Amino acid sequence: MANTTFDFAGEGLSSTNTYITANSLTSTATFSGMTFNNSRSSGTFRYNVWASTETSLSWSFICASGARSGAGFTKEDAGINKIIWGAGNPGTGTLYTWWGSADTNWANGSNWSPTPSSCNGSTLGSSDSALIVTTATVMPILTSAVTISSLTINSGTAMVTLNGFNLTLSSFTNAGNFLFKGSEQVSTAPNNLAGSSVTYTGITTNLPFLSTWTYRNAVINGTGTFTTNGNTSVNGQLNINAGTLAFSRVVTSTITMVGGNITVNAGGTLDMGTASTPLSASSATLILAYGQTAGQYGLIVNNGGNMLVFGNPTVSVTTPAKNVVVRSSGTTIASNTAYIQNLVQNSTSFALSYGEFDYLGSNVSNSVSGITFDGSGVKGSISSSTIQSGYYGVLLNQASNITLSWNNILSNAVGIFLYQDSNNTLLGNQVSANTASGIDFYTSVGNVFANNNSYSNPGHGIDFYGSANNNTGVSNYSWSNQFNMYASLRSATFMLKGVSVIPRRLFRVLWSMKSIQTIPTAHSNSNIPGWLWIICSLTAAPVRSRSFPITRITTPEPYAFMAITP
Repeated sequence: MANTTFDFAGEGLSSTNTYITANSLTSTATFSGMTFNNSRSSGTFRYNVWASTETSLSWSFICASGARSGAGFTKEDAGINKIIWGAGNPGTGTLYTWWGSADTNWANGSNWSPTPSSCNGSTLGSSDSALIVTTATVMPILTSAVTISSLTINSGTAMVTLNGFNLTLSSFTNAGNFLFKGSEQVSTAPNNLAGSSVTYTGITTNLPFLSTWTYRNAVINGTGTFTTNGNTSVNGQLNINAGTLAFSRVVTSTITMVGGNITVNAGGTLDMGTASTPLSASSATLILAYGQTAGQYGLIVNNGGNMLVFGNPTVSVTTPAKNVVVRSSGTTIASNTAYIQNLVQNSTSFALSYGEFDYLGSNVSNSVSGITFDGSGVKGSISSSTIQSGYYGVLLNQASNITLSWNNILSNAVGIFLYQDSNNTLLGNQVSANTASGIDFYTSVGNVFANNNSYSNPGHGIDFYGSANNNTGVSNYSWSNQFNMYASLRSATFMLKGVSVIPRRLFRVLWSMKSIQTIPTAHSNSNIPGWLWIICSLTAAPVRSRSFPITRITTPEPYAFMAITP
Protein backbone atom coordinates (compact mmCIF):
# COMPACT_ATOMS: atom_id res chain seq x y z
CA MET A 1 0.00 0.00 0.00
CA ALA A 2 1.28 3.44 -0.89
CA ASN A 3 0.19 7.04 -1.23
CA THR A 4 -3.12 6.53 0.59
CA THR A 5 -4.90 9.07 2.78
CA PHE A 6 -6.87 8.19 5.94
CA ASP A 7 -9.29 10.66 7.59
CA PHE A 8 -12.73 11.09 9.20
CA ALA A 9 -12.77 7.88 11.24
CA GLY A 10 -15.94 7.37 13.34
CA GLU A 11 -16.38 8.50 16.93
CA GLY A 12 -17.30 6.81 20.22
CA LEU A 13 -17.26 3.06 19.49
CA SER A 14 -14.36 0.74 20.21
CA SER A 15 -11.65 1.05 17.57
CA THR A 16 -13.88 2.92 15.14
CA ASN A 17 -11.58 5.93 15.50
CA THR A 18 -8.57 3.74 14.52
CA TYR A 19 -7.59 3.71 10.86
CA ILE A 20 -5.86 0.27 10.60
CA THR A 21 -6.38 -2.68 12.97
CA ALA A 22 -4.06 -5.71 12.87
CA ASN A 23 -5.05 -8.55 15.19
CA SER A 24 -3.07 -11.82 15.16
CA LEU A 25 -1.87 -10.98 11.71
CA THR A 26 1.10 -12.56 9.95
CA SER A 27 2.41 -9.91 7.61
CA THR A 28 5.57 -8.16 6.45
CA ALA A 29 4.95 -4.96 4.54
CA THR A 30 6.29 -1.50 3.74
CA PHE A 31 3.85 1.42 3.39
CA SER A 32 5.13 4.44 1.51
CA GLY A 33 3.70 7.95 1.30
CA MET A 34 0.75 7.32 3.62
CA THR A 35 -1.23 10.27 5.01
CA PHE A 36 -3.00 10.04 8.37
CA ASN A 37 -5.12 13.12 8.99
CA ASN A 38 -6.97 13.90 12.21
CA SER A 39 -10.10 15.78 11.18
CA ARG A 40 -12.14 14.00 13.85
CA SER A 41 -10.00 14.30 16.94
CA SER A 42 -12.42 13.74 19.84
CA GLY A 43 -12.71 9.96 19.73
CA THR A 44 -11.43 7.60 22.39
CA PHE A 45 -9.29 5.35 20.21
CA ARG A 46 -7.46 7.75 17.93
CA TYR A 47 -4.77 5.45 16.49
CA ASN A 48 -3.27 5.24 13.03
CA VAL A 49 -2.50 1.52 13.64
CA TRP A 50 -3.68 -0.72 16.45
CA ALA A 51 -1.79 -4.03 16.51
CA SER A 52 -2.33 -6.90 18.93
CA THR A 53 -0.97 -10.45 19.19
CA GLU A 54 1.65 -9.21 16.75
CA THR A 55 4.51 -11.73 17.04
CA SER A 56 4.40 -12.40 13.29
CA LEU A 57 3.89 -8.81 12.23
CA SER A 58 6.54 -6.51 10.66
CA TRP A 59 5.34 -3.25 9.15
CA SER A 60 7.35 -0.21 8.10
CA PHE A 61 5.95 3.21 7.23
CA ILE A 62 8.16 5.53 5.18
CA CYS A 63 7.50 9.11 4.17
CA ALA A 64 4.31 9.22 6.21
CA SER A 65 2.56 12.53 6.82
CA GLY A 66 -0.48 14.00 8.49
CA ALA A 67 -1.43 15.05 12.00
CA ARG A 68 -2.01 11.46 13.12
CA SER A 69 1.10 9.87 11.56
CA GLY A 70 4.07 8.55 13.52
CA ALA A 71 4.71 6.28 16.48
CA GLY A 72 2.88 8.57 18.88
CA PHE A 73 -0.46 7.46 17.42
CA THR A 74 0.34 3.74 17.27
CA LYS A 75 -0.92 1.15 19.78
CA GLU A 76 0.91 -2.16 20.25
CA ASP A 77 1.20 -4.91 22.85
CA ALA A 78 3.33 -4.05 25.85
CA GLY A 79 7.05 -4.38 25.16
CA ILE A 80 6.53 -5.02 21.45
CA ASN A 81 7.64 -2.78 18.59
CA LYS A 82 6.56 -4.29 15.29
CA ILE A 83 5.34 -1.07 13.69
CA ILE A 84 8.34 0.97 12.54
CA TRP A 85 7.94 4.56 11.50
CA GLY A 86 10.55 6.31 9.38
CA ALA A 87 12.44 3.27 8.11
CA GLY A 88 13.88 4.48 4.82
CA ASN A 89 12.59 7.96 5.50
CA PRO A 90 15.46 10.44 5.19
CA GLY A 91 16.20 12.16 8.46
CA THR A 92 14.57 9.59 10.72
CA GLY A 93 17.67 7.79 12.01
CA THR A 94 17.84 4.97 9.50
CA LEU A 95 20.95 2.95 8.61
CA TYR A 96 21.41 2.86 4.83
CA THR A 97 23.77 0.45 3.07
CA TRP A 98 25.42 1.49 -0.18
CA TRP A 99 25.29 -1.14 -2.94
CA GLY A 100 25.97 1.06 -5.97
CA SER A 101 23.38 -0.77 -8.04
CA ALA A 102 22.70 2.13 -10.40
CA ASP A 103 25.77 4.41 -10.53
CA THR A 104 28.32 6.27 -8.36
CA ASN A 105 25.95 9.11 -7.44
CA TRP A 106 25.58 9.39 -3.64
CA ALA A 107 22.24 11.18 -4.10
CA ASN A 108 20.67 8.43 -6.20
CA GLY A 109 18.36 6.50 -3.85
CA SER A 110 18.51 3.42 -6.07
CA ASN A 111 22.08 2.82 -4.84
CA TRP A 112 20.98 2.42 -1.20
CA SER A 113 19.16 -0.19 0.83
CA PRO A 114 16.57 0.40 2.06
CA THR A 115 15.73 2.77 -0.74
CA PRO A 116 15.43 6.31 0.57
CA SER A 117 12.25 8.03 -0.55
CA SER A 118 12.40 11.43 -2.10
CA CYS A 119 9.41 12.55 -0.01
CA ASN A 120 11.38 15.33 1.67
CA GLY A 121 13.42 16.23 -1.39
CA SER A 122 16.69 14.56 -0.35
CA THR A 123 18.36 11.21 0.10
CA LEU A 124 19.96 10.52 3.47
CA GLY A 125 19.08 13.01 6.19
CA SER A 126 21.01 14.56 9.07
CA SER A 127 20.09 11.82 11.56
CA ASP A 128 20.73 8.92 9.19
CA SER A 129 23.80 6.64 8.99
CA ALA A 130 25.61 5.33 5.94
CA LEU A 131 27.46 2.04 5.54
CA ILE A 132 29.74 1.52 2.53
CA VAL A 133 30.40 -2.16 1.83
CA THR A 134 33.27 -3.70 -0.10
CA THR A 135 30.93 -5.80 -2.26
CA ALA A 136 29.17 -2.76 -3.77
CA THR A 137 29.13 -2.66 -7.56
CA VAL A 138 30.66 0.82 -7.67
CA MET A 139 31.70 3.24 -4.93
CA PRO A 140 29.92 6.51 -4.03
CA ILE A 141 31.01 9.95 -5.17
CA LEU A 142 29.41 13.03 -3.63
CA THR A 143 27.50 15.28 -6.01
CA SER A 144 26.54 17.86 -3.38
CA ALA A 145 27.28 18.66 0.25
CA VAL A 146 26.13 15.89 2.60
CA THR A 147 24.98 16.04 6.22
CA ILE A 148 24.43 12.74 8.00
CA SER A 149 24.82 11.35 11.49
CA SER A 150 27.52 8.74 10.88
CA LEU A 151 29.59 7.11 8.14
CA THR A 152 31.24 3.69 8.20
CA ILE A 153 33.51 2.57 5.37
CA ASN A 154 34.20 -1.15 5.48
CA SER A 155 37.68 -2.63 4.99
CA GLY A 156 39.10 -3.57 1.62
CA THR A 157 38.14 -1.67 -1.53
CA ALA A 158 35.22 0.26 -0.02
CA MET A 159 35.72 3.98 -0.70
CA VAL A 160 34.03 7.38 -0.53
CA THR A 161 35.12 10.27 -2.76
CA LEU A 162 34.23 13.80 -1.65
CA ASN A 163 34.59 15.25 -5.16
CA GLY A 164 34.73 18.87 -4.01
CA PHE A 165 31.80 18.77 -1.57
CA ASN A 166 31.85 19.03 2.22
CA LEU A 167 30.82 16.26 4.57
CA THR A 168 29.17 17.06 7.91
CA LEU A 169 28.72 14.27 10.43
CA SER A 170 29.21 13.43 14.10
CA SER A 171 30.75 9.94 13.83
CA PHE A 172 33.16 8.59 11.20
CA THR A 173 34.83 5.15 11.05
CA ASN A 174 37.13 4.40 8.13
CA ALA A 175 38.41 0.87 7.59
CA GLY A 176 38.63 1.31 3.81
CA ASN A 177 39.50 4.31 1.66
CA PHE A 178 38.57 7.97 1.80
CA LEU A 179 39.48 10.36 -0.97
CA PHE A 180 39.78 14.16 -1.12
CA LYS A 181 39.63 15.95 -4.48
CA GLY A 182 40.55 19.40 -3.16
CA SER A 183 40.07 21.46 -0.02
CA GLU A 184 36.81 19.86 1.13
CA GLN A 185 35.92 20.10 4.80
CA VAL A 186 34.99 17.15 7.01
CA SER A 187 33.44 18.17 10.31
CA THR A 188 34.65 15.16 12.34
CA ALA A 189 38.02 13.42 12.12
CA PRO A 190 37.64 9.72 11.33
CA ASN A 191 38.69 6.78 13.39
CA ASN A 192 41.04 5.34 10.79
CA LEU A 193 41.33 1.61 11.43
CA ALA A 194 44.22 -0.69 10.54
CA GLY A 195 44.56 -1.07 6.78
CA SER A 196 42.63 2.10 5.94
CA SER A 197 43.92 4.92 3.77
CA VAL A 198 43.21 8.59 3.16
CA THR A 199 44.18 9.91 -0.26
CA TYR A 200 44.67 13.53 -1.36
CA THR A 201 44.26 14.10 -5.11
CA GLY A 202 43.87 17.88 -5.53
CA ILE A 203 45.50 19.82 -8.35
CA THR A 204 45.89 23.33 -6.91
CA THR A 205 48.24 24.94 -4.40
CA ASN A 206 47.69 25.54 -0.68
CA LEU A 207 45.59 22.44 -0.16
CA PRO A 208 45.41 21.09 3.42
CA PHE A 209 47.01 17.90 4.68
CA LEU A 210 44.79 17.69 7.73
CA SER A 211 46.90 17.80 10.90
CA THR A 212 43.97 17.05 13.21
CA TRP A 213 43.70 13.54 11.78
CA THR A 214 45.58 10.42 12.79
CA TYR A 215 46.19 8.35 9.68
CA ARG A 216 46.81 4.67 9.21
CA ASN A 217 48.03 5.10 5.63
CA ALA A 218 48.16 8.43 3.84
CA VAL A 219 48.65 8.97 0.10
CA ILE A 220 49.50 12.16 -1.79
CA ASN A 221 48.38 11.44 -5.36
CA GLY A 222 47.49 14.77 -6.96
CA THR A 223 49.50 17.38 -8.79
CA GLY A 224 48.81 20.02 -6.16
CA THR A 225 50.69 21.16 -3.05
CA PHE A 226 49.39 19.83 0.27
CA THR A 227 50.56 21.68 3.37
CA THR A 228 50.68 20.35 6.90
CA ASN A 229 49.88 22.87 9.62
CA GLY A 230 50.32 21.35 13.07
CA ASN A 231 51.05 17.91 14.47
CA THR A 232 50.15 14.90 12.33
CA SER A 233 50.57 11.17 13.03
CA VAL A 234 50.71 8.38 10.45
CA ASN A 235 50.47 4.89 11.93
CA GLY A 236 51.25 3.08 8.68
CA GLN A 237 52.70 4.14 5.32
CA LEU A 238 53.00 7.63 3.87
CA ASN A 239 53.30 7.51 0.07
CA ILE A 240 53.93 10.62 -1.99
CA ASN A 241 53.10 9.40 -5.48
CA ALA A 242 52.45 12.71 -7.21
CA GLY A 243 52.33 16.33 -6.14
CA THR A 244 53.99 17.89 -3.11
CA LEU A 245 53.69 17.37 0.62
CA ALA A 246 55.00 20.61 2.11
CA PHE A 247 55.68 21.76 5.65
CA SER A 248 54.17 25.09 6.60
CA ARG A 249 56.30 28.22 6.28
CA VAL A 250 54.08 29.94 8.86
CA VAL A 251 53.37 27.61 11.80
CA THR A 252 55.40 24.90 13.49
CA SER A 253 54.58 21.50 12.01
CA THR A 254 55.45 17.90 12.87
CA ILE A 255 54.75 14.65 11.06
CA THR A 256 55.30 11.57 13.22
CA MET A 257 55.57 8.17 11.59
CA VAL A 258 54.48 5.51 14.07
CA GLY A 259 54.90 2.25 12.18
CA GLY A 260 55.74 2.51 8.48
CA ASN A 261 57.89 4.01 5.74
CA ILE A 262 57.74 7.30 3.92
CA THR A 263 58.15 6.63 0.21
CA VAL A 264 58.58 9.43 -2.31
CA ASN A 265 57.89 8.03 -5.76
CA ALA A 266 58.48 9.45 -9.22
CA GLY A 267 56.53 12.68 -9.56
CA GLY A 268 56.28 13.25 -5.80
CA THR A 269 58.06 15.83 -3.65
CA LEU A 270 58.71 16.05 0.09
CA ASP A 271 59.23 19.76 0.72
CA MET A 272 60.83 20.90 3.98
CA GLY A 273 62.03 24.17 2.50
CA THR A 274 63.63 25.16 -0.79
CA ALA A 275 66.26 27.71 -1.76
CA SER A 276 63.55 29.99 -3.17
CA THR A 277 61.13 29.45 -0.25
CA PRO A 278 63.26 28.54 2.78
CA LEU A 279 61.66 27.43 5.99
CA SER A 280 62.85 30.39 8.06
CA ALA A 281 59.91 31.78 10.06
CA SER A 282 58.69 28.45 11.47
CA SER A 283 60.10 25.05 12.33
CA ALA A 284 59.47 21.59 10.91
CA THR A 285 60.12 18.13 12.33
CA LEU A 286 59.81 14.79 10.60
CA ILE A 287 60.03 11.82 12.98
CA LEU A 288 60.67 8.48 11.31
CA ALA A 289 59.13 5.34 12.76
CA TYR A 290 60.51 3.38 15.69
CA GLY A 291 61.35 -0.10 14.50
CA GLN A 292 61.13 -3.42 16.25
CA THR A 293 64.49 -4.07 14.60
CA ALA A 294 67.16 -1.66 13.45
CA GLY A 295 66.54 -0.33 9.95
CA GLN A 296 62.99 -1.66 9.79
CA TYR A 297 61.55 1.68 8.64
CA GLY A 298 62.90 4.60 6.69
CA LEU A 299 62.43 7.39 4.22
CA ILE A 300 62.98 6.20 0.66
CA VAL A 301 63.27 8.65 -2.22
CA ASN A 302 62.91 6.73 -5.46
CA ASN A 303 64.30 7.89 -8.77
CA GLY A 304 62.07 10.63 -10.14
CA GLY A 305 61.04 11.72 -6.66
CA ASN A 306 62.29 14.76 -4.77
CA MET A 307 63.37 15.48 -1.20
CA LEU A 308 64.17 19.12 -0.48
CA VAL A 309 65.32 20.62 2.81
CA PHE A 310 66.24 24.27 3.29
CA GLY A 311 66.09 25.56 6.84
CA ASN A 312 66.93 28.94 8.28
CA PRO A 313 70.16 30.03 6.53
CA THR A 314 70.93 32.58 9.25
CA VAL A 315 71.65 29.80 11.78
CA SER A 316 75.40 29.24 12.01
CA VAL A 317 76.71 26.12 10.36
CA THR A 318 78.60 25.29 13.55
CA THR A 319 75.39 25.41 15.61
CA PRO A 320 74.13 21.81 15.76
CA ALA A 321 70.46 22.63 16.41
CA LYS A 322 68.48 23.58 13.30
CA ASN A 323 64.86 24.56 12.77
CA VAL A 324 64.26 21.76 10.25
CA VAL A 325 64.79 18.32 11.75
CA VAL A 326 64.56 14.78 10.39
CA ARG A 327 65.18 12.12 13.01
CA SER A 328 64.39 8.60 14.09
CA SER A 329 61.93 8.03 16.87
CA GLY A 330 64.27 5.32 18.11
CA THR A 331 67.72 6.33 19.31
CA THR A 332 69.55 2.98 19.49
CA ILE A 333 71.35 2.18 16.22
CA ALA A 334 71.57 -1.51 17.10
CA SER A 335 67.84 -2.03 17.52
CA ASN A 336 65.31 0.63 16.48
CA THR A 337 66.59 3.52 14.35
CA ALA A 338 65.37 4.47 10.86
CA TYR A 339 67.25 5.66 7.77
CA ILE A 340 67.13 7.86 4.66
CA GLN A 341 67.78 6.16 1.31
CA ASN A 342 68.38 8.33 -1.74
CA LEU A 343 67.86 6.67 -5.14
CA VAL A 344 67.37 9.75 -7.34
CA GLN A 345 69.52 10.34 -10.40
CA ASN A 346 69.03 14.09 -10.71
CA SER A 347 71.44 16.21 -8.68
CA THR A 348 68.80 18.82 -7.78
CA SER A 349 66.15 16.31 -6.69
CA PHE A 350 67.87 15.39 -3.42
CA ALA A 351 69.16 18.59 -1.86
CA LEU A 352 69.45 18.94 1.91
CA SER A 353 70.58 22.33 3.26
CA TYR A 354 70.49 23.90 6.73
CA GLY A 355 68.83 20.84 8.24
CA GLU A 356 69.42 18.62 11.26
CA PHE A 357 69.49 14.83 10.90
CA ASP A 358 69.57 12.75 14.08
CA TYR A 359 69.74 9.04 15.00
CA LEU A 360 69.72 7.75 11.43
CA GLY A 361 71.06 4.42 10.25
CA SER A 362 71.80 1.07 11.81
CA ASN A 363 74.60 -1.45 11.90
CA VAL A 364 72.48 -4.11 10.18
CA SER A 365 73.50 -3.52 6.55
CA ASN A 366 75.08 -0.79 4.48
CA SER A 367 71.88 0.04 2.62
CA VAL A 368 70.21 1.39 5.76
CA SER A 369 73.20 2.86 7.50
CA GLY A 370 72.39 6.57 7.69
CA ILE A 371 71.74 9.10 4.95
CA THR A 372 72.61 6.74 2.12
CA PHE A 373 73.32 7.70 -1.48
CA ASP A 374 72.63 4.20 -2.71
CA GLY A 375 74.03 2.99 -5.99
CA SER A 376 75.62 3.92 -9.25
CA GLY A 377 74.03 6.93 -10.93
CA VAL A 378 72.53 8.32 -7.72
CA LYS A 379 72.94 12.09 -7.34
CA GLY A 380 72.38 14.75 -4.72
CA SER A 381 73.97 17.00 -2.12
CA ILE A 382 74.02 17.85 1.57
CA SER A 383 75.24 21.21 2.76
CA SER A 384 75.36 23.38 5.89
CA SER A 385 73.59 20.68 7.92
CA THR A 386 74.06 18.80 11.18
CA ILE A 387 74.25 15.01 10.98
CA GLN A 388 74.62 13.39 14.37
CA SER A 389 74.15 10.35 16.60
CA GLY A 390 73.64 7.84 13.79
CA TYR A 391 75.59 4.88 12.45
CA TYR A 392 77.17 6.17 9.25
CA GLY A 393 76.42 9.87 9.25
CA VAL A 394 76.55 9.83 5.45
CA LEU A 395 77.13 6.71 3.36
CA LEU A 396 78.10 7.00 -0.29
CA ASN A 397 77.48 3.49 -1.58
CA GLN A 398 79.05 3.07 -5.05
CA ALA A 399 77.99 6.62 -5.84
CA SER A 400 79.63 9.35 -7.92
CA ASN A 401 79.43 13.12 -8.24
CA ILE A 402 77.94 13.69 -4.78
CA THR A 403 78.78 16.91 -2.95
CA LEU A 404 78.95 17.12 0.85
CA SER A 405 79.85 20.64 1.91
CA TRP A 406 80.11 22.64 5.12
CA ASN A 407 78.31 20.10 7.26
CA ASN A 408 78.74 19.44 10.97
CA ILE A 409 78.98 15.63 11.27
CA LEU A 410 79.41 14.38 14.81
CA SER A 411 78.84 11.59 17.30
CA ASN A 412 78.12 8.89 14.73
CA ALA A 413 79.93 5.56 14.46
CA VAL A 414 81.55 6.84 11.24
CA GLY A 415 81.17 10.42 10.05
CA ILE A 416 81.44 9.98 6.26
CA PHE A 417 81.90 6.59 4.62
CA LEU A 418 82.82 6.32 0.93
CA TYR A 419 82.27 2.73 -0.18
CA GLN A 420 83.53 1.91 -3.68
CA ASP A 421 82.89 5.46 -4.82
CA SER A 422 84.45 7.84 -7.31
CA ASN A 423 84.57 11.53 -8.20
CA ASN A 424 82.78 12.85 -5.14
CA THR A 425 83.52 16.14 -3.40
CA LEU A 426 83.89 16.64 0.35
CA LEU A 427 84.30 20.31 1.11
CA GLY A 428 84.60 22.18 4.39
CA ASN A 429 82.98 19.57 6.62
CA GLN A 430 83.51 19.48 10.40
CA VAL A 431 83.80 15.81 11.34
CA SER A 432 84.24 15.11 15.05
CA ALA A 433 83.59 12.73 17.95
CA ASN A 434 82.64 9.81 15.70
CA THR A 435 83.47 6.63 17.57
CA ALA A 436 85.20 4.66 14.79
CA SER A 437 86.55 7.24 12.37
CA GLY A 438 85.89 10.62 10.85
CA ILE A 439 86.18 10.06 7.08
CA ASP A 440 86.57 6.59 5.55
CA PHE A 441 87.67 5.88 1.97
CA TYR A 442 87.14 2.21 1.08
CA THR A 443 88.15 1.18 -2.44
CA SER A 444 87.20 4.67 -3.56
CA VAL A 445 89.04 6.56 -6.31
CA GLY A 446 89.25 10.03 -7.75
CA ASN A 447 87.50 11.78 -4.87
CA VAL A 448 88.41 15.31 -3.78
CA PHE A 449 88.39 16.30 -0.12
CA ALA A 450 89.26 19.86 0.73
CA ASN A 451 89.16 22.15 3.77
CA ASN A 452 87.68 19.45 5.98
CA ASN A 453 88.43 19.25 9.71
CA SER A 454 88.49 15.78 11.26
CA TYR A 455 89.17 15.85 14.96
CA SER A 456 88.46 14.27 18.35
CA ASN A 457 87.45 10.99 16.74
CA PRO A 458 88.50 8.16 19.08
CA GLY A 459 89.51 6.13 16.03
CA HIS A 460 91.00 7.56 12.85
CA GLY A 461 90.71 11.05 11.48
CA ILE A 462 90.96 10.17 7.78
CA ASP A 463 91.06 6.49 6.85
CA PHE A 464 92.11 4.82 3.57
CA TYR A 465 91.76 1.10 2.94
CA GLY A 466 91.01 -1.32 0.16
CA SER A 467 92.07 0.09 -3.21
CA ALA A 468 91.68 3.75 -2.35
CA ASN A 469 93.57 5.36 -5.23
CA ASN A 470 94.08 8.85 -6.59
CA ASN A 471 92.09 10.66 -3.94
CA THR A 472 93.04 14.31 -3.69
CA GLY A 473 93.23 16.18 -0.40
CA VAL A 474 93.58 19.95 -0.21
CA SER A 475 94.08 21.90 3.01
CA ASN A 476 92.44 19.38 5.32
CA TYR A 477 93.15 19.39 9.05
CA SER A 478 93.15 16.27 11.17
CA TRP A 479 94.02 16.30 14.86
CA SER A 480 93.30 14.74 18.25
CA ASN A 481 92.44 11.37 16.71
CA GLN A 482 94.04 8.00 17.48
CA PHE A 483 95.61 8.23 14.04
CA ASN A 484 95.13 11.46 12.18
CA MET A 485 95.60 9.76 8.82
CA TYR A 486 95.54 5.98 8.54
CA ALA A 487 96.07 3.72 5.55
CA SER A 488 95.46 -0.01 5.62
CA LEU A 489 95.93 -1.15 2.03
CA ARG A 490 98.08 -2.94 -0.51
CA SER A 491 98.41 -0.23 -3.11
CA ALA A 492 97.36 3.36 -3.21
CA THR A 493 98.28 6.77 -4.48
CA PHE A 494 97.48 9.91 -2.53
CA MET A 495 97.86 13.51 -3.57
CA LEU A 496 97.98 15.89 -0.63
CA LYS A 497 98.31 19.62 -0.79
CA GLY A 498 98.20 22.05 2.08
CA VAL A 499 97.50 19.28 4.58
CA SER A 500 98.12 19.99 8.25
CA VAL A 501 98.15 17.15 10.74
CA ILE A 502 98.63 18.26 14.33
CA PRO A 503 100.72 16.00 16.61
CA ARG A 504 100.28 12.47 17.31
CA ARG A 505 100.88 9.79 14.78
CA LEU A 506 101.01 11.47 11.46
CA PHE A 507 100.39 8.85 8.81
CA ARG A 508 100.46 5.11 9.43
CA VAL A 509 100.65 2.67 6.53
CA LEU A 510 99.82 -0.97 7.35
CA TRP A 511 100.19 -4.27 5.50
CA SER A 512 103.19 -3.85 3.17
CA MET A 513 104.96 -1.32 1.07
CA LYS A 514 108.00 -0.92 -1.12
CA SER A 515 108.54 2.78 -0.81
CA ILE A 516 107.07 6.08 0.18
CA GLN A 517 108.38 8.91 -1.90
CA THR A 518 107.73 12.52 -2.68
CA ILE A 519 107.63 13.97 -6.16
CA PRO A 520 109.40 17.34 -6.13
CA THR A 521 107.68 20.42 -7.42
CA ALA A 522 109.65 20.34 -10.65
CA HIS A 523 109.19 16.59 -11.25
CA SER A 524 108.36 15.81 -14.85
CA ASN A 525 105.40 13.60 -13.84
CA SER A 526 103.75 16.29 -11.75
CA ASN A 527 101.77 18.97 -13.51
CA ILE A 528 100.55 20.43 -10.22
CA PRO A 529 103.30 22.41 -8.46
CA GLY A 530 103.46 22.15 -4.70
CA TRP A 531 101.79 18.73 -4.41
CA LEU A 532 103.06 15.80 -2.39
CA TRP A 533 102.54 12.31 -3.79
CA ILE A 534 102.68 9.28 -1.52
CA ILE A 535 102.91 6.00 -3.40
CA CYS A 536 102.56 2.54 -1.83
CA SER A 537 102.82 -0.71 -3.74
CA LEU A 538 103.17 -4.42 -3.02
CA THR A 539 106.20 -5.12 -5.25
CA ALA A 540 108.71 -6.13 -2.62
CA ALA A 541 108.90 -7.97 0.65
CA PRO A 542 106.66 -6.60 3.41
CA VAL A 543 108.11 -4.33 6.02
CA ARG A 544 106.78 -3.43 9.43
CA SER A 545 104.24 -0.66 9.82
CA ARG A 546 105.67 2.78 10.27
CA SER A 547 104.74 6.33 11.00
CA PHE A 548 106.46 8.89 8.84
CA PRO A 549 107.10 12.62 9.13
CA ILE A 550 106.80 14.37 5.81
CA THR A 551 110.07 16.22 6.29
CA ARG A 552 112.04 12.96 6.60
CA ILE A 553 110.34 10.36 4.47
CA THR A 554 112.88 7.55 5.05
CA THR A 555 113.16 7.87 8.81
CA PRO A 556 110.52 6.48 11.16
CA GLU A 557 109.28 8.95 13.72
CA PRO A 558 106.17 7.97 15.71
CA TYR A 559 105.15 11.47 16.68
CA ALA A 560 105.29 13.97 13.89
CA PHE A 561 103.89 17.20 12.64
CA MET A 562 102.99 17.60 8.98
CA ALA A 563 102.55 20.99 7.44
CA ILE A 564 102.67 21.15 3.67
CA THR A 565 101.90 24.37 1.94
CA PRO A 566 101.79 25.16 -1.77
